[in-house]
Amino acid sequence: MNSKISIVTPSFNQGKYLEETIDSVLSQEYQDLEYIIIDGGSTDESVEIIKKYQKYLKYWVSETDYGQSHAIQKGLEHCTGDIFNWLNSDDLLVKESLNTIAENFKQRDIDILSGNEIHFSGNEEVLKHGTRVHEQMELNLLHAAFYQPSTYWKLDVFRRYSLVTDLHYLMDTFLWVQYLLDRGTYAICKIDEPIAKFRLHEHSKTVSQNDAFEKERWTLRFRLAKDLYGLNEKFLNLEKLLGSTVQLPTLKARIAIDCDRLGIAFLEHLLGALVYQGFSSEARKVAYHTLWKSGKSRFYYHHTLKALLSLKSYRSTIVISLILERTSCISQDWSGFRRLMWTS
Repeated sequence: MNSKISIVTPSFNQGKYLEETIDSVLSQEYQDLEYIIIDGGSTDESVEIIKKYQKYLKYWVSETDYGQSHAIQKGLEHCTGDIFNWLNSDDLLVKESLNTIAENFKQRDIDILSGNEIHFSGNEEVLKHGTRVHEQMELNLLHAAFYQPSTYWKLDVFRRYSLVTDLHYLMDTFLWVQYLLDRGTYAICKIDEPIAKFRLHEHSKTVSQNDAFEKERWTLRFRLAKDLYGLNEKFLNLEKLLGSTVQLPTLKARIAIDCDRLGIAFLEHLLGALVYQGFSSEARKVAYHTLWKSGKSRFYYHHTLKALLSLKSYRSTIVISLILERTSCISQDWSGFRRLMWTS
């Protein structure tokens, strides 16, 4: 017996792509499918397209909403399946992907199935590895390389976590982070087959609103650092420089996490971002704290040293050697190192 698969397509004025998306779902001819479309009151041809297929839909509506996350939440209320995902109205399912998804859930005791993903623009296609799962949990949390179109959930598992409707770009990543903190990675299955096709075009959020994505990503990183690492209060104001105004729910870990490693990885990310965006004074303070807190551990990312050395205070031989030699050199001349750190 096949598992029931529930798919929600949120849409707003995407008539140019919507019919192709609908066809990619219905042409799967998967026997136990419930397909739901939540349109945000489109003024283009979207409603006429939806009406052409309404007899094949579990539910559809076209009315004003508060954005993509709200539309997904509305669609979720009508889902009764075993397996769930949403498919945006400019993306596509790969042929036979629903059978692949159902068969893998049937064969394995898993919460989440993630496949590869095809990114395309016009006739150009690039195969992506899709959602990445690292051995180090802090990398999963801070990088959060989550490819939503090709990642399917057990519906009852998905419902356990908060879909934050104020997030318009990283609502999927925040769900992913909540899951990782709750369950870890043991019930995630990664397959090498492509499941979905992600369309890149000039009006897609991924292409046209990258800065907004980064702001929400930094809001999520600061939330992790505050809740799990206990980020020093003097750095909290930096969120205003890099993050968005969205207020995220408190995060709690139910699995074992090395919070110090998470904190150091966060500070290194923060250092690189501050240097890249030209906040040199703030970057020096973060660098000082990062080197002090990281002790004998190595830097996680090669760009951390590059960022440190781009600061004026680090361009002397003694400071370079201090950074490279780490704790042994720092302990020999800590006061001198500290003075260099704070000079402009």
